[in-house]
Amino acid sequence: MSTKLYDKFISQLELKGYAKRSIDSYVKSVRQLQRFCNKPLTRITAADLREYWLACKRQYGWSDATLRILPGPRA
Repeated sequence: MSTKLYDKFISQLELKGYAKRSIDSYVKSVRQLQRFCNKPLTRITAADLREYWLACKRQYGWSDATLRILPGPRA
């Protein structure tokens, strides 16, 4: 994600009243998504998100509760 895009994302979360710790967690999650897909965020598709979510659940052991709090497509 470009610095400008990250800054916009962080600003939006701040305006919505998210705590710094929450913002840091969301930014970390977005960076993980980008690394997993190995492409710019602007080119990540709904199919890429589904693949990432399955990997998070199957390979990384994320709980259903964790997956529910993330924005994106639902199977």
